[in-house]
Amino acid sequence: MGRHSTMGWMMGANGQPVAVVAQPATSLQRANFSQTQGGLMPLPSPPAWHQDEVTPGIWAPREGLEIMPMVPDDGKGIFSAGSGLITWQARPQRPFRAERLLVRVGRTATVPGALDGVLLLCQGIFVGTKLQQLQLGAFDIEVYTEQAFGVRMALDAANPGILIQMPIFAQGTIGGTDTIALNMQWLGSSVM
Repeated sequence: MGRHSTMGWMMGANGQPVAVVAQPATSLQRANFSQTQGGLMPLPSPPAWHQDEVTPGIWAPREGLEIMPMVPDDGKGIFSAGSGLITWQARPQRPFRAERLLVRVGRTATVPGALDGVLLLCQGIFVGTKLQQLQLGAFDIEVYTEQAFGVRMALDAANPGILIQMPIFAQGTIGGTDTIALNMQWLGSSVM
């Protein structure tokens, strides 16, 4: 049977029930019916630039590629001599699947090169309660700077309101007035 066919029963010549399959009318049959019987005329297809609109003002769901900024829980995202763990987090407002982490690190030191040995280590990427790594362990977040190549991921999809978290700490000595600023965002697929 076709995808839109319907099945019914009728009585055969010998009084036994017989299965009958009705196929949908073709577009030519519908057009002929509309012209001869006073039925509905087929509407033309919408233009290519208007394909995603279901009805005027109502758009069909489609996938977008968007940025989702991560916000540090301390409000600044700056590591200094007294800082400990800072957690970056985000709550997408539409379904979102993170694919590429973009990281920018700015080091400000009174002595040039004083902060070169300090690593910014992420303790894990969490979508909701689920760890997005093959095993628990800290990794260097600077691997994901904007110049990095081949670092694309496909995290679990986050529904609206699901918390995405990345706790990060500085390993090494940050002395005096030296600081390390960290900015992070995800590029990923969203349902628009």
